[in-house]
Amino acid sequence: QKERKISESRIAEIQTDVSLQLPSIQELEQNYHIHSAQAADLRACIGRDETMQREIKNGLCPLLSERCLNMKEGQTLEHYFQFQLSDQRSRLLETENSLKAVATQLTQARLALSKQATLDALLNQLEKAQKDESSCEKQLSQLREDLDKLGDNEQVLDSRRADTARLQLLEVELITARASALKYAQLEPRRLRLTELKDEGTQTRKLYDSDNTRLKFLLQDLAEQPNIESLLLALGNPRATFESLNRQIARESHLLYDLKQQQERHQKLSDETASLKLQIEGWSTLDGKLTETNTLITQTRNDYNSFIVNESLALRLPSLESQLEKIRLETKDSKEKQEELEINYIEISKKYSHEEHNQKRHQLPSLIRQTAQLESELKYTETQEQHLSIQLERLSEVKCRQADKMADRDKLNELHDLADFIRDCLRKAGPHITEAYLHTVSLEANQLYREISGNSLVSLRWELDYEIVLEEEGRDRPFHNLSGGEQMAAALSVRLALLKEFSELRFAFFDEPTTNMDEERRRNLAQQIGRIKDFEQLFIVTHDDSFEGFTDNIIQLPKSH
Repeated sequence: QKERKISESRIAEIQTDVSLQLPSIQELEQNYHIHSAQAADLRACIGRDETMQREIKNGLCPLLSERCLNMKEGQTLEHYFQFQLSDQRSRLLETENSLKAVATQLTQARLALSKQATLDALLNQLEKAQKDESSCEKQLSQLREDLDKLGDNEQVLDSRRADTARLQLLEVELITARASALKYAQLEPRRLRLTELKDEGTQTRKLYDSDNTRLKFLLQDLAEQPNIESLLLALGNPRATFESLNRQIARESHLLYDLKQQQERHQKLSDETASLKLQIEGWSTLDGKLTETNTLITQTRNDYNSFIVNESLALRLPSLESQLEKIRLETKDSKEKQEELEINYIEISKKYSHEEHNQKRHQLPSLIRQTAQLESELKYTETQEQHLSIQLERLSEVKCRQADKMADRDKLNELHDLADFIRDCLRKAGPHITEAYLHTVSLEANQLYREISGNSLVSLRWELDYEIVLEEEGRDRPFHNLSGGEQMAAALSVRLALLKEFSELRFAFFDEPTTNMDEERRRNLAQQIGRIKDFEQLFIVTHDDSFEGFTDNIIQLPKSH
């Protein structure tokens, strides 16, 4: 009851603390995230504007090198950026003050939530203690009733003691009987084996007797063998004679078939002989006719030879006649041409000058040399003209390419200057971008860790030095101070958050993700992995069965694989 009073007093204290009216933790965290994002955006804008303000010269735009057309009359870029910076700094100050207020409320709400959890546990303990107290009171009243019923009845106690002693004796006898039964059970297989051995001995004895009988008969046959051999010698090998006669009998049918074939052939030859005799009788007058024919060939042989010799010449006669006519015509034409040529020669000889012919003959070599020289010079000039035309076209193309290259060079110089400016801006904005990305990943990892661990009272942060810190009840716990399961859950949370934010892959592999986790965290991790909607396929390799209720397909591999 003392512990009960202490619990009731603690419950009253916690109820007074929890009774404070605060917004929900989810609303406070959402406000905190919104204000943090706004502060990061404002810091990035302030850094960018400060960089632009330093690079502005004479009020000209650094990108276009001319006056900005978006400025109003009388307004300069310096005034514009100063106004922008003052406005953004005031907004950043308001956002940071709001962020601090929300962080204070969030810390109070987390403490209140932890006290609420402690209050629930204490109420459960108090209810359990009340139940235990009531059950103890019931048992106590029952014992008192039993004591009242028993009273001082010694006979009941004596009978129970005698029953106890008799029960002990029965237990000893039971142990002895069990030992005997065990020995009998061990003896029974040996009896069965003895029976089998007796049966095998009887069968072996029968086989031995039968073998002895066969041996006696074989010895008798061996004693009679000399008499049998002498009888075989007296018969003179009757087996060979019998086999020879059998072979001759077997050949009888074959010999009869051959005899029939020979008879058929003899009959066929006799028929052919008779037909040939009839044909010879029809040709009996052939010898006389053959003699007459030979006599006629002898008489006409000389005439035949003359015909053969002159036959080729007779065949050539038409062609020779046509050739002769053609030669006559050609001769006539040749004579006419000869007469014409003689007339022309007489006329030309009247006009011919021997001195002029010699003079032209001496001039001909020099004219040939001049012609050859002029032809070579003409060819060289044409070659030079073609070469110069090609060079001129090539120079024109080079001139066009040079103009294009110069235009490209100017454009590239402008792009290089612009790229240097953008690169400088990006390099200076890098820390702010990194801070914003770290903040986004930290928020996502915090949400994942709470869902995996099932505890919404803790917060996970990924610091700027990439250290994982766990905040619990207002205390920061670094990564190396966490338990194995907490380290695994925190690392998985950060990795899943990185996959969601930076990776375009639509599948992921998890190898033993529940290592060093207790049962509740394993179940929460399985539920959280099952809720991931940003991936098309997830593969989990594990020996744990916590994922069976949250997966679409299970492939079990035995150890033999």
